[in-house]
Amino acid sequence: MKHSSNKKEKSMLPQRKKIVVLCPGNQVTGGPELLHQLVNALIGLGRDAKICYYPTDQEFKCPTSYLKYEAPQVKASEAAGAIVILPEVATKLVRQFKNSDIAIWWLSVDNYFEFTKKSFARDVYKRAKSLYRGRVPLFRMKKFHHLAQSEYARVFLNSKGIKADMLTDYLNDAHMNLRDVQPREDVILYNPKKGIRYTRRLQLAMPEFKFVPLSNMTSNEISDWCNRAKVYIDFGHHPGKDRMPREAVIAGCCLITGRQGAANFEEDIFIPKTYKIDEYSARFELDSSEVINKIFENFDVTTLDFNAYRERIRREKSVFMHQVKNIFH
Repeated sequence: MKHSSNKKEKSMLPQRKKIVVLCPGNQVTGGPELLHQLVNALIGLGRDAKICYYPTDQEFKCPTSYLKYEAPQVKASEAAGAIVILPEVATKLVRQFKNSDIAIWWLSVDNYFEFTKKSFARDVYKRAKSLYRGRVPLFRMKKFHHLAQSEYARVFLNSKGIKADMLTDYLNDAHMNLRDVQPREDVILYNPKKGIRYTRRLQLAMPEFKFVPLSNMTSNEISDWCNRAKVYIDFGHHPGKDRMPREAVIAGCCLITGRQGAANFEEDIFIPKTYKIDEYSARFELDSSEVINKIFENFDVTTLDFNAYRERIRREKSVFMHQVKNIFH
């Protein structure tokens, strides 16, 4: 599904202030890495940029994995008068920075609402609970600057009358070198933290094939599986441009997703529609198994369908750097 992007506009963020990027402490996932990457990029542009870990009343050290980004650390008390950038899940912290310019970086849409997508009643409850805990409601956020990591987030914000600058992300260099392992195996990789009910349905429909959950593994073990398997599936919600599907694709896997969230936007997941299966269809198992069997039987041909997406992934860093320069320089 194709959606039109917003036209480029010059960001209204102040251009000479110091910048403080808020990041959850002691977390090593895609979001925190991206926050460190932003600080690194800003410093490269000559900006005074630092990372601030939260909860702000605790002491944190930079995770070893992110030391390479050389992001200086600062305390929240030193952020007065700065541009303060925080992920959408941390909007309750804006009250600590009353004398700062606030920018909300939407790394996710669903995580802002704490949606589970498992039941409507549960999601309504979690949404009300998150508001009670201090999350800033959307109608009060129009006074802030907004950045969108995905087209899904940009379109969502636009529907609420909020304009956002695109500030996407990129995979670190460790994932960019393809090791061509032949022959690849008829193995289906998946993230057990996402869309597990759909994965279980496929496991029941395709018991003859091996499904490997990418959990409780080192980064090297995950990389090894991505270089061995033919298929990576990612059903369920896509709250933003997730990294693991891109890591699998750049390693040589074929990708099959659903159509929820960012997966429904070709700007975010640039794969042919054939590989995007409707999870709500009565033909879900049949359609998925047909595509998987086609990949297994003709991998040398079907893998070419993902070359355009691989090339786009390779360009993501240069796109990100251009966006940072356009917004902050």
